[in-house]
Amino acid sequence: MKERHIQLYDMRFCLCEWGNPNHTPLLILHGWLDQAAGWNDVANILTQSNFYVLALDQRGHGRSDHISRNAYYHFPDYIADVAHLQQALQLPPFILLGHSMGSTIASQYAAVQADKVSQLVMIEGIGPLHEDPDKAFSRYKSHIVQRIAARQHRPFLSIDDGIRRFKKMHPYMSDTLAHWLVERMSSATENGYIWRWDPRHKDLSATGFNLERYLFLLSQIPTPTHVIFGNKSWYQQLPDLNKRIQTLANIKTNVSIPGGHSLHYETPKLLAKTIVQCLQESV
Repeated sequence: MKERHIQLYDMRFCLCEWGNPNHTPLLILHGWLDQAAGWNDVANILTQSNFYVLALDQRGHGRSDHISRNAYYHFPDYIADVAHLQQALQLPPFILLGHSMGSTIASQYAAVQADKVSQLVMIEGIGPLHEDPDKAFSRYKSHIVQRIAARQHRPFLSIDDGIRRFKKMHPYMSDTLAHWLVERMSSATENGYIWRWDPRHKDLSATGFNLERYLFLLSQIPTPTHVIFGNKSWYQQLPDLNKRIQTLANIKTNVSIPGGHSLHYETPKLLAKTIVQCLQESV
């Protein structure tokens, strides 16, 4: 894996790359509180099938910049980041792969920038849980309170302590991989270590997820689309999951493989193999 920083308008983003730049470009968008390097095992396998793999530390994640104190994180901003990245790198039509939050971003980008995306791979993510409109009032109130009193990370004592915390979420992960990822996504402070991701990601956004608007966008994606789920994932319990899948305008693959929500950590070899099969069958 190679890393470099790239300036997109007024922010500096970290970009991870694997493989030969002359091969077919495939851009990965990671999920909430994850990082680009977490896809290292999958990416290394994908390069063996002649893919040039890129993964972006999304704004406020990994080694990319946080937004300013008076700004906030919204889906349109993440989508615009992908557009700016494509323009900065002058990428030809590329394969776009997203996981969880990254998958929701990828699908919306594919809807509004269809000529830039050759195939779309959605892993464990076709939008978050739909929220009833009557929650709008309490959500707004909470959002304003959180904006005024900025959330802060609670430090942890050591890298080993960070590894223990990280492996509570990913118990199947090797100590070696966990150590590398924790080192990459933490910073030393006077009181120990803190995560690099912006703690504001845990705040409520001002508006809830609008399912009807999102379904319309899904219906506008002309790109060949593949959806992959873990057969033991909580995401399979989404009450309107089938409706979302059926709304996809050009779905080619809908497959479940053994594992939970974080397939790139749990079963990276099987996930990479499944991705390659999906992409090759649509050529």
